[in-house]
Amino acid sequence: MSETEKKYSDDEGFIDDEEDTECEYVNPAELSPIGDEETFTRAINKMVVDQAPRVFALCEEIGDRVDAAAVAWGMAFHDGHTELVYGHDSPRSRITVVCRTPERARDFFATRSTKIGCTIRLVWADQAQEQA
Repeated sequence: MSETEKKYSDDEGFIDDEEDTECEYVNPAELSPIGDEETFTRAINKMVVDQAPRVFALCEEIGDRVDAAAVAWGMAFHDGHTELVYGHDSPRSRITVVCRTPERARDFFATRSTKIGCTIRLVWADQAQEQA
């Protein structure tokens, strides 16, 4: 098994692992620069902000507010798909799951939770940071 195991399952709301990723060859010498360095840097920064994935954690709640732990981390991309990583013991035991939405990732993880009296909560990192 590889260091990271990827799981895909369309019937559980996961996406296919194959996607069209055609790159068109462009000769940079035939193109003109976009503005000056400052303008181009602002454009790149805006692109990154617009396309940055949202980070979330799946937290395992124990009992009625007795304790909690972040048991998985995920990223929700601008196209909607989500990647979830769990298994923090060592890099070789980490598993990556690709889902259609963060809610599907939560449901996927909840079905694999074996602890009695625990629930799985989806927590957005940016919202948690604002409330902390």
